[in-house]
Amino acid sequence: METVEDFWGVHNNVIPPSKAQNGSNYRMFKDEIEPKWEDENNKKGGAIIVKANTSKNSRELDDRWMHLQLACIGENYTDGEAICGVNVSIRAKNSRLEIWTRNSEDDEVNKRIAQETKDFLEMGSEQVSFKAHYDSHAWTL
Repeated sequence: METVEDFWGVHNNVIPPSKAQNGSNYRMFKDEIEPKWEDENNKKGGAIIVKANTSKNSRELDDRWMHLQLACIGENYTDGEAICGVNVSIRAKNSRLEIWTRNSEDDEVNKRIAQETKDFLEMGSEQVSFKAHYDSHAWTL
């Protein structure tokens, strides 16, 4: 997607996450990056994870997915260059939103992205977590 208009053209014609089949994933990644751990841009990275109780509030999942994408394409993140892409994984009970970052060892940047995500999504005291793609480096904020 090159423009906000492109985003809305896609967004308005895709089944929302809450209505998608269990096991589905929607992804939005930067042009040069494939949404897989093996991609050179993702190899040393990880994911900031926002859990969503799908069975409790499906509208929340849809809204959060939309706002997460808008924050990325609107360049609202202080460290946007550290973000590779975003993913929503639809599961029966606990779906999750993920912000994939380039460097799992840069806790300062990853925690800033996590906090900004909490702010953008108006999460209040809800926690987000971080998990490196290839090692045991993890934390909760």
